[in-house]
Amino acid sequence: MKFWESVGNFYGAKDASYAWPIALVHLNITLYALTFWLTRPVLPFLSTQLGADSVVFGYLQTVFSFVQLLGAPIIGRLCDTQGAKIALQMCQLATGLSYILLGSAWNIPVLFLSQLPTVLMQSMHCSQAFVTDFSSDESRSNALGRLSLSYAVGMALGPMLGGLLSDVIGYHGVAWLAGALMFV
Repeated sequence: MKFWESVGNFYGAKDASYAWPIALVHLNITLYALTFWLTRPVLPFLSTQLGADSVVFGYLQTVFSFVQLLGAPIIGRLCDTQGAKIALQMCQLATGLSYILLGSAWNIPVLFLSQLPTVLMQSMHCSQAFVTDFSSDESRSNALGRLSLSYAVGMALGPMLGGLLSDVIGYHGVAWLAGALMFV
């Protein structure tokens, strides 16, 4: 029990019973960032491999950003009505589906289709809501800062691993791996 108390204190949990869920959210957001940054650096190469030029890739990025913009209020509402846990699970499923579709893309339309599930790809927002709900008032700012640190770990490791793995398993393989990790 002493271990979970120290984990709870580190993550800013209200009490020791919230330590395990908050630790899982940190693991989840690290995994989310890792998979996101695994796929982002290989996406231009994958799209080129499928026949897209720089203009089409720009459109692809625009679709991704626009869909994300549309999804933020949807996930915010879902967090408010159903709770951050349910919303976070929806985000993880949508993110995994997006990466599986990306790994399965055989042409440009499927590549664009792979960006549609990203409407629910809002895991950081849900994680922030979860940590806010389960942290004490005094430690909330530290808890949110540590959540950003967990994201940063995935952000630092993802591009490096994505580049290294693309030489071994290919661009599609990196996307498949990211999708598989999201369903773990």
